[in-house]
Amino acid sequence: MQDIDDIMRSLEDKTPPQIDVPEEPKKVLRLARSIKDPGETIAKLVNNRWYVGAGANLLELADDLTTFPDIQAVGVVDEDDKVLGVIVRRDLFDLLGRPFGRDVMRRELASRVAQSTQSFYHDTNIFSVSESLSKVDHSGEVQFFPLKTGTGEFVGTFSSQDLLIYLSRITQNDIALARSIQSRIVKEFSYHEDEHLEFAGSSTMAKGVGGDFYAEALIQENRWMHCLCDVSGKGMAASLVTTALWGSLRTFDYRRGIGSLIKTLNQVFISTFELEKYVTGIFADINAATGTLLLADMGHGFSFLLRNKQLLKMKAGASNMPIGVVHDLRPEISRYQLEPGDLLLFVTDGIIEQTNEIGEEFGLGRIKQFLMESTSKSLKTQRIELMERFHSFRKQTPLHDDVTFLMIRYKG
Repeated sequence: MQDIDDIMRSLEDKTPPQIDVPEEPKKVLRLARSIKDPGETIAKLVNNRWYVGAGANLLELADDLTTFPDIQAVGVVDEDDKVLGVIVRRDLFDLLGRPFGRDVMRRELASRVAQSTQSFYHDTNIFSVSESLSKVDHSGEVQFFPLKTGTGEFVGTFSSQDLLIYLSRITQNDIALARSIQSRIVKEFSYHEDEHLEFAGSSTMAKGVGGDFYAEALIQENRWMHCLCDVSGKGMAASLVTTALWGSLRTFDYRRGIGSLIKTLNQVFISTFELEKYVTGIFADINAATGTLLLADMGHGFSFLLRNKQLLKMKAGASNMPIGVVHDLRPEISRYQLEPGDLLLFVTDGIIEQTNEIGEEFGLGRIKQFLMESTSKSLKTQRIELMERFHSFRKQTPLHDDVTFLMIRYKG
């Protein structure tokens, strides 16, 4: 797949720069006044300010355009300099290139071939223009649009390509910022070990930003909260939701318990996203001194316990809906007693459902086999080796989804 930077460079190479043609004799071309400091208005995207009057002779216009090959479109104005439309270079020369084209067009005026296309006021916000043109088919030839002042005076033209490139740059910048923020919130790798617990967390985003999230917090001495969540959707929208999730977790008093935490998160999501976004998740409250585990699986389903070489699926409450789906959420919390050597595994579906070049899924079986083969290794080492095995399996197949997992070993 072509790198987005290559695509951007390719587009930029094709983008007509703003053209101020050097002073040379011109028959009919005229130059509109420039707009100072256009800000984030559509005037910022003007690629040239050349125009002709409606009564300009087409052959004389063609002669001017032949002299200045970089001009791809010109505005057409009436006798009061008010916008009538545009003439696109390719269309004009297509007409003149037909049999007897020059003879037929010898006495024709600019108004004859001017396109009466949509025009915009030069101080209109770029995003408002983008919304207005959202139904325009941008997959074909480049289209040109004239700009005007409040009195209708011609200002310049911009193209559909100019707009697409600008929006692409904005999107790139937004993704880079979101990636930077999310990398601080969701670490690619986290590790902790003390006398009772060993913990390793890992997250790889399929699109640089995404909806997977994990966190751990020391509630009080020897008592830990761990959670793994998967936000509905992918990309930028999902990353915004994870930021809201992170903010709620940062301010919560975990001594109130995971039941209260889940209810609080549900209220936040309902009021903020109005049932349009939801989160599946696993929430664990572990007393490392006693081995007591309180677990709430909120519509997630990928929580496992490795004990005595058996990978057991942990109970998920039948009434445990995802967070953000119903107003009156009452989480069912399961209680477990951990034994020394137990390994908790929480994963998102990205690692299980990832396919290789022949469409085969990585699957839970490969994870179980790996864990059986590496029980004596530290979780730090296991995390590295599991990801190596995962990437070796998928080879060049793109990531279908974010890949996140937690491993927690109880040492007793």
